[in-house]
Amino acid sequence: MPHSPINSVATRLAPTCPPLPVGARPEDANDWQPAVGSVPGYRCVSTPVAAVAGVEVRGVVVQWADGTVAADGNDRPRVFLDDTQYDLDEARALADAIRAAADLAESWAARPTSSNTDRSTRP
Repeated sequence: MPHSPINSVATRLAPTCPPLPVGARPEDANDWQPAVGSVPGYRCVSTPVAAVAGVEVRGVVVQWADGTVAADGNDRPRVFLDDTQYDLDEARALADAIRAAADLAESWAARPTSSNTDRSTRP
């Protein structure tokens, strides 16, 4: 039985077809890109998109053909808020700043912060 053209392209681009990173879904991975010069074959893998207050939030990594995930440099992991990208430290700092601002605003409204109360018991 002849090989499928799709399978032969996938085999040429990533001969070992490494598995996706743990927790990644196939529908969130791009197609393999071929090696060019000294750059090995790769694909981009995204976390599922979370829509929060009209903003799409997702993480994106580059997975090399050997199965490893880029950890630094231009291909380091990123977090996107819509089309704006942040490195991981920036994304965490932004999340911390949002939480701190929400907690402070909540305290000004004379309400306990969400980390200290169960919202289900609040009237």
